[in-house]
Amino acid sequence: MGLKQGPMSLADIELLLIEAAKLSNHRNFVIAGSLSVLGAVMRPPLDMLISRDVDIYTKLDPGRVFIEIADSKTGITEGSKFHLKHGFYADPISPKILSLPDGWGARLIPVTLAQGVVANFIEPNDVAIAKLARSEENDIRWVRAGVKAGIIQLDVLEARVKTTHNILKGELKKIRSSIRAIAG
Repeated sequence: MGLKQGPMSLADIELLLIEAAKLSNHRNFVIAGSLSVLGAVMRPPLDMLISRDVDIYTKLDPGRVFIEIADSKTGITEGSKFHLKHGFYADPISPKILSLPDGWGARLIPVTLAQGVVANFIEPNDVAIAKLARSEENDIRWVRAGVKAGIIQLDVLEARVKTTHNILKGELKKIRSSIRAIAG
């Protein structure tokens, strides 16, 4: 296949998750981060598809450490043969590290892929809250592109930030400041 050129796609995530399923014996994954937009929108703006790492965890066992997928010879993480062959990779995460608003789990967007694999994509407005909590340049660019494309709504962000309890000290201020800057 060769290295991935151009923006990431749902087909790329499908390829990655099929391999993750083979390695982990799990078939139900949650996709967080930038590429979660692919569960909500078929053709999002390119600024939302730049990432080469797919933030994932198993839905039914989120605390599980992904030893099976991290092996550099047989795994699918950064530096693995999969990464070198395809140009993208899995970044196993814990849902505990995400700053997400209440109710985010009920808003997951499930997409059934080949071989019975299910990708549950975190809804873009919920991802935007987590990205604004970090407020790195690429995160702000991602949110701004989503707002411009109508994928992310500032009024929804304002409402959801009020129910985000797992944010670190100072992040709430950053989120609100970033929302104002994007709005204006």
